[in-house]
Amino acid sequence: MIIRRAKIEDQDVVIELVVEAIENLSNIFTGYEENSLAKKKLKDLYSLSKNRFSYDSCLVAEIDGEVAGSIMAYPGVEMKKLNEPLIEKLKERFKDNEEVFREFSQAIQESKEAFDDEYYIDNLAVVAKYRGRGISRALIEEVEKEGFTQGYNRISILADINNEKAFSIYKKMGYVEDCELVVLGHTYHHLIKTL
Repeated sequence: MIIRRAKIEDQDVVIELVVEAIENLSNIFTGYEENSLAKKKLKDLYSLSKNRFSYDSCLVAEIDGEVAGSIMAYPGVEMKKLNEPLIEKLKERFKDNEEVFREFSQAIQESKEAFDDEYYIDNLAVVAKYRGRGISRALIEEVEKEGFTQGYNRISILADINNEKAFSIYKKMGYVEDCELVVLGHTYHHLIKTL
């Protein structure tokens, strides 16, 4: 297994993994109810730089030339800026309905997933046939190194309140819950690891 920076060509597998990780939130981030359209819009965002779904925020685990897992991460302080391209796409999507645009964009702008002093792990998922091989752990450890190298002494990750398996894995890796956060109507454990 190798861990490497994501490439634009990885978009099909990575976006499938992102949609699996964020579930129906892809509809809020893109403004599209239809999953195939939401995935298409996420692929568009993935191929652009400097947004929260961009290839430049992504690492992948590769096994035998295949993407086996992916993780996105970035400084919490940059979240608002990284959401701006999503807001612009929503503006295009709802150009004829200002009220719906405001509702979607406000929900995204007001959602707080990480704090400014944290390096935030987002959208972690592993392809089903590769699960159980330590890929999540390897991806998280690589992001931790990246965050610490960039000067952050706090790494954060969210675990859905109903996902005890993820919560348990993160705790075994040294993450500690410091609060719960409600993000776009979903409740999450907010966990941190301090250097």
